[in-house]
Amino acid sequence: MRAMVLREFNTPLILDGEMKTPRPGPCDVLIRVKACGICRTDLKISKGLYKPEVTLPHVLGHEFSGVVEQIGSDVRGVEIGQPAVAYFYITCGKCRYCLSGEENVCSEMTRPGFEQFGGFAEYVAMPAASLVPLGEGISFEQAAVLPDAVAVPYHAISRLGKLERGESILIVGVGGLGVHAIQIAKVLGAQVIAADVDEGRLEIARGLGADQVVNARDTDRVDRIRSLTEGYGVDMCVDLVGTPISYNWALDATRKGGRYVVVGYAANQPLAVDTVPFHLNEWKLIGCRGSTKQDLIDAVDLTRRGLIKPIIDKVYQLEQANEGMQDLEAGKILGRGVLQI
Repeated sequence: MRAMVLREFNTPLILDGEMKTPRPGPCDVLIRVKACGICRTDLKISKGLYKPEVTLPHVLGHEFSGVVEQIGSDVRGVEIGQPAVAYFYITCGKCRYCLSGEENVCSEMTRPGFEQFGGFAEYVAMPAASLVPLGEGISFEQAAVLPDAVAVPYHAISRLGKLERGESILIVGVGGLGVHAIQIAKVLGAQVIAADVDEGRLEIARGLGADQVVNARDTDRVDRIRSLTEGYGVDMCVDLVGTPISYNWALDATRKGGRYVVVGYAANQPLAVDTVPFHLNEWKLIGCRGSTKQDLIDAVDLTRRGLIKPIIDKVYQLEQANEGMQDLEAGKILGRGVLQI
């Protein structure tokens, strides 16, 4: 099979046309990949920031969709040719976390694109239990970004943050996740304030339904947000950037008793938590790791019903993976870039 292979960290991927096609085990299926999203995590992996989880040579790509090509001997209820998207956390299914619906923090998990070869390739073998059927009305390109760019903000906003109708939410970062976070928050009936440093992205946020936008570079950003929320601050902030810069101002825009959900992360840039204001304001600081499989099922359903529209900015061919990653790093992708395979 063909795959784009990372042979050395901090170097371009190399097209390998003679990679061995994976063989599915008894409980697995072989997926013929049709589309794979390009995520900033792929950039971090390529720079060597995920050692030792990622070893070389490696195939990136953790959000992908395709059709079932082969079925393991013990698999039931799956048909060859079935279109599906993959929940990319491969979990044990029997630990305390898995049994309580928190499989996204399973201690035994592995992941395509991380510990295993991923979707920058023509084929991926996955447990049949990881598949979510697509049904009608969702393209492979749209489906490819659902496991991360849509299911993750859905997990952060709906499951962890428990956003309620009529509440206010600040979404920091209008990137691949932010464009979907805005839509999710609007579906849930919230007042949405979107923040970014790029005016072009803020204009996109308006078009997606954000009630207000704020340039995160403005010195009066916190005062503006408070003025939009009767002086209180937002009920919830979802930080899709996760750097000390975003944290230090956006937390102050969150009301007393409000929820601050950290989704984005930056290597070697720890957040300094002053416990005094946390004590005085009863802020709730919530970490977010990926999503559960149920979140992905919900994301597929919302997309099928037309309530969420996956934002695909650019489509590349497999051999253009380096170009796609360069465009993402340069900020040339508004939404998500996708490899067509």
